[in-house]
Amino acid sequence: MEEFGSGKAKSAWVGSIHLFALYAVAPFVTMACDLWGCRITAFVGGVLCVVGLAASSFVTQLYPLFVTYGVVFGLGASLAFVTTFRIISQWFKRNLALVNGICTAGAYSGTIVFGPFLQHMVILRGLYGTFVIMAGITSITAVAALAYRQPPGKDNVNEKPVQAKDVFDLTLLKDKSFLVFLLGISLYAFGNLIPASYAPSFARESGVSQDKVAYLLMAWSISSCIFSFFTGKLADRFSNHRVQIVQSAMIGVATSTSLISAASSFQSFIALMVMYGAFDSSFVLLRPVVAEDLVGSNKASRGVGLMFAALGFAYLSGIPLAGWIYDVTHSYPSSFIVASVFSAIGCILLFLIPLLHVSQKRLPDTPESTDRISHLEQEKSDSIIVQSSAEVSEPITIPQSQSLELLKILHETCL
Repeated sequence: MEEFGSGKAKSAWVGSIHLFALYAVAPFVTMACDLWGCRITAFVGGVLCVVGLAASSFVTQLYPLFVTYGVVFGLGASLAFVTTFRIISQWFKRNLALVNGICTAGAYSGTIVFGPFLQHMVILRGLYGTFVIMAGITSITAVAALAYRQPPGKDNVNEKPVQAKDVFDLTLLKDKSFLVFLLGISLYAFGNLIPASYAPSFARESGVSQDKVAYLLMAWSISSCIFSFFTGKLADRFSNHRVQIVQSAMIGVATSTSLISAASSFQSFIALMVMYGAFDSSFVLLRPVVAEDLVGSNKASRGVGLMFAALGFAYLSGIPLAGWIYDVTHSYPSSFIVASVFSAIGCILLFLIPLLHVSQKRLPDTPESTDRISHLEQEKSDSIIVQSSAEVSEPITIPQSQSLELLKILHETCL
């Protein structure tokens, strides 16, 4: 904004287009992973990231950044970012949420290290020199992608012809619980990045010194990094209640966002950014896990792809909307209040998921509906001892405390 002398709303489009490209093409990325494997897909993504950032270093006006940084770097980031969720889901099932938490913590760790570093580089080398440095650092992504391996016994590529339904499987939207999930997180996404985008500027406007403002994003990143581990472990321990955990995270973000609008001191900004980071990281790591829970592991890649695409459209308008509100009202609190309202409405919508998901189980048995409750059955399997041989079968031993619950699950599955 300072480099090109543009308003907040116009400048926000650079980041929003980048987020849109990152998320909206996710269905194509998951298809690419199925066709060519995660290694090639992520490697190409790393190369595109380097090209986009290097090209941005030659830009002298704002609008070309929409293409170089927004589109090219965004597409490369999508190929590298979405692939991580795909490769994780192939290798891990039982502790999927915890593994996602570890990877999410790694991403936030990068923010902790490179956030202050890049700010210093902007002062030292200028915006264009910083883009070159970012391109060099991002090249590591392409090298790291070469370490990706498919699980044993799984084909590296899919030689089946690709059709439109393989990219956008709209039949998944017939599942009302998944449709409500998409609507809920899309509304939430309109506002969930506003604190990270505008809290530093709001703090500076409220009288916080520039050197202290840099600690706000660091506090957010450290909090997110720490709580990612705990949330991942919690979500695996209580796998039947992952939707409720996501809801708790969404309402926590809505609350912290609304409270930031009333912050006035450095201490209050720090405390609220820590709160925001703790809850926001929980949403980030659990969104693909819940999507897979709802559609089943056999349709996980298409379900997660649709989820990221929905988020892309929400991110495209959310941050510029907050910037436009500021340009009109010259008030940051108004932007934070609107963001918190969107987040709260998204959270409320998710209350419908348990009701709709139960009714979905009453449909005739299909591989998809059976797979949806596979994680529930897996939790029960540790308490069931089955011994058999070619000539004799021993009876199944079920703890008395779980017998009624197991009968209920079997009854609902048969329905």
